[in-house]
Amino acid sequence: MDSLQVATVRSIAYRCPGGIATANAQSILQMIYNEDIPPCTGVIPKSLNIDIIAKETEKIKLNEPWLGNNTPNPLNKTTEIPYYLPEWAEDAHIAVSDITGKPIKKYLLPFNSNKVTISFDDLNNGVYFYSLIVNNITVSTKRMVIIK
Repeated sequence: MDSLQVATVRSIAYRCPGGIATANAQSILQMIYNEDIPPCTGVIPKSLNIDIIAKETEKIKLNEPWLGNNTPNPLNKTTEIPYYLPEWAEDAHIAVSDITGKPIKKYLLPFNSNKVTISFDDLNNGVYFYSLIVNNITVSTKRMVIIK
C-alpha cells in the first residue's frame, strides 16, 4: 500500500463508534503493521458481563458485536456461546451450518443476556460452524466439534 492508502485505512480504523469497515481497517493495520487501535471509550452497557470477557483472550470493543468461543468444544450435547451486542444492534441471531455450509439451525439472541446455551442432541458427530449475524451482516464465524 502507498502512503495515501495507509492514511485512508488509518482514518477508517480510528472511527468511533465504528462499523464493519472500521473492524476491517483495524484488522489490516494489525496484520500488516502489528498496530493496535485503542478501543472506543464509552459507557459500559449493563448487559456486558466482565467475567465472561475476562476469560477470553480476544479484545472486545464496546461498540462492536462480538462472538466468543463455545465451551465445551468438542461438545457432547450442549454448549454455551458467549456474545456481546452493542446498543445499536436491532436483530441478532446465531446461525449453525454444517461443514458444507448448509444451514442447520438458527437461534435468536436476547439483548438482555451475553451468552446462550444450545442443545445439539439431534445433530450427528462432526464439524459445524456457528456465526453471529447482526442486522443481516455476518460478524464472526467459529468452528465447533460434536462428539457423542
